Amino acid sequence: MSLPFLFEPGTNYSYNNLGFSALGRVIEVLDQRSFDTSLDKRIFAPLEMHHALSRLEDNLRFRVAVGHLPDPQRAGRLMVPKVAYLSIGQKAAGSTPAMTASDLLKYAAVHKNNGVGLNGQRILTAKSVREMQKPQVRSNDKDWPWQVGMPWRLAKWGDVKVFGHPGGTVGQSSDLIICSEKDIAVVCLSNGGHGPNFSREVMAAVFDSMKVKMFMPPRPVKDFKIKPELFTGQFGNAAVTVDLTEENGQLMLAATPPGFAGMPAKSAVGFINSRMAVINNLPIDIGGARGQPCAWLRIGGRVLVRR
Repeated sequence: MSLPFLFEPGTNYSYNNLGFSALGRVIEVLDQRSFDTSLDKRIFAPLEMHHALSRLEDNLRFRVAVGHLPDPQRAGRLMVPKVAYLSIGQKAAGSTPAMTASDLLKYAAVHKNNGVGLNGQRILTAKSVREMQKPQVRSNDKDWPWQVGMPWRLAKWGDVKVFGHPGGTVGQSSDLIICSEKDIAVVCLSNGGHGPNFSREVMAAVFDSMKVKMFMPPRPVKDFKIKPELFTGQFGNAAVTVDLTEENGQLMLAATPPGFAGMPAKSAVGFINSRMAVINNLPIDIGGARGQPCAWLRIGGRVLVRR
């Protein structure tokens, strides 16, 4: 089975779980062993990450937290989803690896300390660490500066550089931010509710205590004038579909399945400018020719094209 391209290679960027899944298979071929074994032998064991796992059956050895999603039948309430995991084939994309915050910090230390773990074990060369933190993709929008490394998300908060990566599966969310200049890494893990908002509040408080002002998303412009007909419609990719509708002059977005990118079942879209919008502090890049119907949206790093 093959899937169509969202756009021509080299012309745009979309975060892609399948790409990481393919990379996991490459690792298996090169290492001549399962991805689970490689992950354990190359990372978990050397870094003494004793509460990190990737096999589903290993969950039985620990107290684990089940994910929660917004309940479509009860506004403001959460529910335990019937599907607890993404597909097993997406292990390399983060669908099954799980660990404590302390173990994730042991991994973060490697990238903060030029490839060396807290226990002195070298996992990566200093050159590899630098290459992973080099920008590969940049935003063209001055109101929401961001860069993408391999695969770190890169940013500059004032004069201080930070890097990290958010994550999420079914009802679970995580966030990791590292600042080498301040010798700090912060992890937030949650199993329901508004995980990204929770993480943002915690991160802001911690970095504020280090005299680092966290970049805060710009607020939508009040009464920003748009032509709704240029935006309303259905957009999607292989994993999710979103519908943009107009309700009493307000553009609303609903995702199927609900909970995509941590969003509620239906959310109001606020515009920062004609090419950038925001939902619950989540950026939305707007693609296509100006004055023409929106051709694609990039939400949480993932591109959804008009259908």
